[in-house]
Amino acid sequence: MVQSSKKAVLPNGATICYTEYGRGIPLFCLTGINSTQAMWSRGFINLLAERFRVVTFDHRGVGGSVGPRPHSIASFAEDASLLIKHLSLTKAHILGVSMGGMVAQHLAVHHSDCVDHLILGATSCSGLLIRPKLRMLLGAFFYLKPTLAARALVSDHYLHADPGHLQSLLDTMRSSSAGTTVFLEQLAAIANFNLRREISNITSPTLVICGTDDQIINHENSDLIASKIRGARLIKWDGVGHLFPRERPADTVEAISNFARS
Repeated sequence: MVQSSKKAVLPNGATICYTEYGRGIPLFCLTGINSTQAMWSRGFINLLAERFRVVTFDHRGVGGSVGPRPHSIASFAEDASLLIKHLSLTKAHILGVSMGGMVAQHLAVHHSDCVDHLILGATSCSGLLIRPKLRMLLGAFFYLKPTLAARALVSDHYLHADPGHLQSLLDTMRSSSAGTTVFLEQLAAIANFNLRREISNITSPTLVICGTDDQIINHENSDLIASKIRGARLIKWDGVGHLFPRERPADTVEAISNFARS
């Protein structure tokens, strides 16, 4: 279902590697920390592409994308806004998960003209509010403790449902890893991110999605975001972990589709 894989040279000096799937109303998917666009599960993207023109891309410094340093949530958001314009689009639906949700929030506040509907997944409005559990801290550098990190990204229920889920996630993590240097740079970008005072300025229709078993970003962060954005909707799935699009792909696509039509 892949339509194209290209590079966009942007006026801010960044070159962004992106891939398009499907056709229809554009939906940009923003990834989390230390991940190339390959981190999105193919099954999830294929389902999305049945309903949208899906655009995935690597943040600057990751995969096939490059750009001036220092990297920041603001610079990632600027890249996304310029990529939307590069594709001759006026605006697009934005899906951001984890760190990608922070980029999406910045985009909606500071580049609001580019954002149609906003979907924020498993994220926070400030890096200071993230309190990972101990086992995620121990497994953060998943090159050293890959299984530990993988188990922190999804729920125990998901792993126990199919013995192949863990290996599949480990394979995806290895193939989409951006490396230690990028991990540390993006970790610093997250630590410096804070939109608590500005998030209420978001005017785009907003859907917030999370799972109650998220061990990376506590689901209470989603409660806070939904309470700060006027008219925001909140979906919270019991027993689901951080990577909810992987655990509940069909439900996630259905939720996004219904919201985008509203």
